[in-house]
Amino acid sequence: MVVVFTGFTGAAAAAAGAVTEPCTSFFGMFIHQCVNFCKASVTRLVGLIEPGPMRDVLALLFATAIAVPGVRRMNTSPIIGFLAMGVILGPSGLNIVKNLTATSTLAEIGIVFFLFEMGLELSIEKVWSMKLDVFVLGAAQYFITGAIIAFAASRFSPSLTPDALLVLGGAMALSSSAFVLQLIRDKAQLGTRFGRIAFGVLLLQDLAVVPLIVVVPLLSGAAGGGSLIGALAQAAVRAILALSIIFVFGHFLLDRIFLYVTSSRSPEAFLAATLGAVMLCASITEDLGLSSSLGAFLGGVLLSETHYKHQVEADVAPFRGLLLGLFFVTVGFSIDLRLLVSAWYKIIPLMAALILLKIFVVGTVCRLAKQSGASTVQAALLLAPGGEFAFVVLGLAQKLMLLDEYTTKVFITVTAISMALIPVLGSVGEKVAAQIRRRRGIQSYAGKDTEISKIVENAAKSKKGFVVVCGYGLLGRTICKLLDTEGDWDYIAFENNPMKAIRARSSGLPVFLADCSRRKVLDNFKVAEAKLVVVAMGQKKDANHVAGAITRYCPDVPIMVRSLDAEHQQYLLRSFGLDAVVPTLPSDSAILSLPFGAEVLRRLGYNEMEVKVVAEEVRRQIYNEGGMSDDPFAEKALRDVFQTFDLDRNGTIDVNELGKMMESLGRSCTDDEVRGILSTADLKGASGFSFEQFKRFVSSGSFRT
Repeated sequence: MVVVFTGFTGAAAAAAGAVTEPCTSFFGMFIHQCVNFCKASVTRLVGLIEPGPMRDVLALLFATAIAVPGVRRMNTSPIIGFLAMGVILGPSGLNIVKNLTATSTLAEIGIVFFLFEMGLELSIEKVWSMKLDVFVLGAAQYFITGAIIAFAASRFSPSLTPDALLVLGGAMALSSSAFVLQLIRDKAQLGTRFGRIAFGVLLLQDLAVVPLIVVVPLLSGAAGGGSLIGALAQAAVRAILALSIIFVFGHFLLDRIFLYVTSSRSPEAFLAATLGAVMLCASITEDLGLSSSLGAFLGGVLLSETHYKHQVEADVAPFRGLLLGLFFVTVGFSIDLRLLVSAWYKIIPLMAALILLKIFVVGTVCRLAKQSGASTVQAALLLAPGGEFAFVVLGLAQKLMLLDEYTTKVFITVTAISMALIPVLGSVGEKVAAQIRRRRGIQSYAGKDTEISKIVENAAKSKKGFVVVCGYGLLGRTICKLLDTEGDWDYIAFENNPMKAIRARSSGLPVFLADCSRRKVLDNFKVAEAKLVVVAMGQKKDANHVAGAITRYCPDVPIMVRSLDAEHQQYLLRSFGLDAVVPTLPSDSAILSLPFGAEVLRRLGYNEMEVKVVAEEVRRQIYNEGGMSDDPFAEKALRDVFQTFDLDRNGTIDVNELGKMMESLGRSCTDDEVRGILSTADLKGASGFSFEQFKRFVSSGSFRT
């Protein structure tokens, strides 16, 4: 039987409909609910791009994440990126960040942490060891520059009151500690003479900015009014009271608190104690009617005298960096692009006048103090632009109506644009200084000019003493980098490879082309007075030769030698009585050299916590630099050396000329010895070097002084 299906019967259709309709209705409702949920979620997410606190926070965080890597790739300071982001996100740009008050509050906390860190750098011993740079060069620069600026402002703007002129002169005389010190640290130039000059001047300015911030409210009458003398007297009394309270707290409680916290071995507890100490000191001075920055600064000075200084510095650094970055972003908010366009004829000349005035003042002061031309040029150019605390002082003066809004905006814009030029001015200074050093000839690299005698004299006068590093390869450079990062030690380094010595000396570092196994060299550089001599040479023969000579000529100086292996260690102990250090890992990279460098710090008296923190800081620097490989050779410096001794200008250095070169380096050679040097170069009977042959010979490491 065949059954043909033609459709539902009425009853079946009704039954089917009864089942099908609910299914269809449920599916439709599900889709409808999903659509509504998505719409509601999107509506809520739209709130992230609408004006409000969340949008402000996200904009600032992502701006920081984008700006810092971007400017790093351009080889400049992150501060430029922060300022640019402030301009873009602020009222003059896209006007994305609306709640400027809340952002400014965070920025002020950044200044508190920055001044706290400055206080950590200012141990009494360090300030006294740099008394020439701080109290002579720094004080002369600050007060002379401030007086000239105030006088010039009174001529061009007679309407400004004496109080306003004092604030304006004091603010514009400042230079950028955050910018300049970061630039010097990034380029490993803290050990150079110009680096020490810049650091000393900036220390004085950091000392001066604290009373300046305190005095501004008193001058405005916001804290009682009165004359300038009265304002200063009030500030002095309150500062003494604040200092007494903080000193009592620090002397009797702070050290015990940190000792207790450290015993718990909890990083979180130590960080909480550090942040609490900063904010407590800031609150004490603020409640006394003074600046919170003053309290943070005094708290930092107190902690700088304790064993916890380096650990505190490491813990505060990330917060200080991020919050200080927000401060520079808020400065960018204050840069009015419309004002820059409409008043460029005022702003550009003012900026040029500020930079030229500071170059003149710093240059004159340094030359009167008998500093070298190269160091003077580099220090003057780095210190010429304005500083970040000018933004704080000028903003406070406007808030308290000492300065009007237009004048404040003009000078903030002048300061910001001048700061953006610091990397450019630094590069110009390096080129000019390198040219000055090259003109001195090879004597500058060999340590035979007047600048070297001042470096040696200053190192010898150092209260803590100085360190001598023999060898400036990877290991020697790592040790010098550790000493620069710690900041309390002067050092002198010797390298007999011209390629490395000329490159380092051209950048201003105290690294000299000299054979430190010769008695005359040891006497000239006062090696016998060193706190520690570190022999950091990569070859056993060289290390043995230098260690033996120093033991013989300077028997009382402590010596630390990097031995290549246990056998070498035993040889040094038997032959010279030296306790050499065998690296646990081969020191063929900067990172692997850090354990030996850490041992140097231990020999200088640092405790384990301090060693760990300094080594970790250098490790971060090395990683950020992509490793510390050998620097490219400064070909122009070598060509200048070649041309100096190519007396007949025939393009080659013959036997007589090479003899004169060796003699200028302090090594008298017979004609046969000079010919031996030529034969070592494998010149196949040639009578002299061409420049290319000379460069290959020096670069190969075969040429030794």
